[in-house]
Amino acid sequence: MNKENVNNNAPVEGDNKVSKVIKLKMGRLNEDMLAYLRMTLIQKQDKELADAAKEAGEEKPADDELLLVSSPVDPMFELHVLATGINLLEDLLNSRFKTKTLEEDEEQLKDTNISWRLRFAINHRLGLKRILLSNLHILKVLAHLLAHVQTEAEGGKLRRDVYKKIYMAPVESQETGKSE
Repeated sequence: MNKENVNNNAPVEGDNKVSKVIKLKMGRLNEDMLAYLRMTLIQKQDKELADAAKEAGEEKPADDELLLVSSPVDPMFELHVLATGINLLEDLLNSRFKTKTLEEDEEQLKDTNISWRLRFAINHRLGLKRILLSNLHILKVLAHLLAHVQTEAEGGKLRRDVYKKIYMAPVESQETGKSE
């Protein structure tokens, strides 16, 4: 078969057939992104359970705990959703742009000899990177808080004062403005 005739975008058996355009905004987490990630991960988990049961010659085990697409139910699963979102945004940052850092783009803008089109493109790229970095930062802070709450709650029900202390505690990366 000629390599030029291969369609790399053709769906593969078992691929998720659902796609969604998700618009990210600066400083604001898009709940649709988390719902989409939950749905995708739930489908993947269900398929893996069904395949394992099929190989063992058994029926798919019943869900002990119902996972919802619309809101978090299981903290460990939600940490998995957040980690997937973090990986997704990091991959987008690393694969979508020629320049790797904001500083490189800002340095290019200092050149007075670049065309207005290139200046506009660099400004646009800077805006996109800032939005991705903002959402990445929010996901990391959320994952940090959820992991902390999960750790504190392992011994039983989390007391209200402990929950408030965790929630109100400064997150180092947020206070300094750096990503973890």
